[in-house]
Amino acid sequence: MARYIQDVVLYKPTDFVVFMMNDFLFKNSFSLSTWKKEPVYRAGDAVIEGYQYLKWYYDGCTLHVEAWISGGGIIGAARRSLELETGLEYGTRKEPFLLELEQLFDLMRQELAQPAGMAQPIPVLTVDNGKYTKSAFVMGLCSVLFGLPLPFLGLPLSFTGAGRARRAKNADKTGMAAAGRVLCFVGMLLSMIGLMGYLLIASRYAGY
Repeated sequence: MARYIQDVVLYKPTDFVVFMMNDFLFKNSFSLSTWKKEPVYRAGDAVIEGYQYLKWYYDGCTLHVEAWISGGGIIGAARRSLELETGLEYGTRKEPFLLELEQLFDLMRQELAQPAGMAQPIPVLTVDNGKYTKSAFVMGLCSVLFGLPLPFLGLPLSFTGAGRARRAKNADKTGMAAAGRVLCFVGMLLSMIGLMGYLLIASRYAGY
């Protein structure tokens, strides 16, 4: 998949940009990795989401960001099958990874308040992934409930919920995010069992 490349003119202090980028990487569970011997940040997994890659640098004026998705994953395979555009967009919706980056750029454009004293920290708005916590838990719970009787509903709920649980892992209410991730994996397993049951029944009726 083609890289999403963006140059964002900020004219903000370097320590502010570094703080915002590190905060974004931490809250979205990115870690240092390599891509074809190129140092990058990576998040996600090979089985469910596929991998998200990101690299960036800031020259004191312009923030340069490169982002792309690769490495299989069930969600990644579904995304590629529905892809109608290049870059990180598919169908009529934007890839969530791209939306998160655009929201980060908007946060970096915020006006910085002047501190009351030299030693006072500057209050800033940062990425809030706590919004994913409740939805990850609810999706995980629903995937468990619907996994066996309605696997075609349980599977997408579990996949989407697992991705949201990863994003919420380092936000507030980490216990709920962890519970949501466990529920998503249980729902995934039940949905796979339910799907195999449907296929078994269909194969039996196909012989008549």
